[in-house]
Amino acid sequence: MVYCDRSSNGPEQGIAFNQHFALLQADYVGLFGDDTVASVRCLATSTFRIAMILSALRIWEDGDMNEIRTCSEDDYQTAMAISEVLQQHMLRVIKELPSSSSKMVTGQAKEPLLLKSFWDSLPEEFEAKDFKAIAQEVGLSIPTAERYIRQWVDTRLDKVSRGRY
Repeated sequence: MVYCDRSSNGPEQGIAFNQHFALLQADYVGLFGDDTVASVRCLATSTFRIAMILSALRIWEDGDMNEIRTCSEDDYQTAMAISEVLQQHMLRVIKELPSSSSKMVTGQAKEPLLLKSFWDSLPEEFEAKDFKAIAQEVGLSIPTAERYIRQWVDTRLDKVSRGRY
C-alpha cells in the first residue's frame, strides 16, 4: 500500500502545491467568479492523485516495497506538468460554459473573458495610463479596469507608488 508522507520530502512540496492551487483558485475566482472553485479543487485533487500513482509506479522501477512511499521531485514535477495541461483544458471549458443567469440578465456575461485578456495584456511593470490604454484595447471600460486594479492590489498586484504597479 502506498501512503503519502509529506514530512520526509520536506515541507517544500506541500507548501508549493498548496500555494500554487490557492493562487490559481484566487485568479479564477477573480476572473470567472465563485463557480470555478470546485473545478480548481478537483484539479488539485487530480494532480495529487497523479503524483501518488507515479510514485506507486516507481515500485516496479526500484523494487522498494516499503509501506511508506514518498513522492520524488521528478514525480511531483511530472504531476504538475500534467496539471498545467489539464488546467488549459479546464480554462477552455470554463470559457465555453454559459455565465450564470445573474450575469446574463445584467449583460456582463463577457466580462470574465475581458478581464482575463486585460490581465494577460498587462506588462510586468506599468502605470495608470498604461493599464487604461490596455483596458480600452481589450474592450473594458476604464472605471471597470480601475475597480479590478484596486482589487488585484489586495491579492496579486504590487503597488509601487501612486499610479505605478
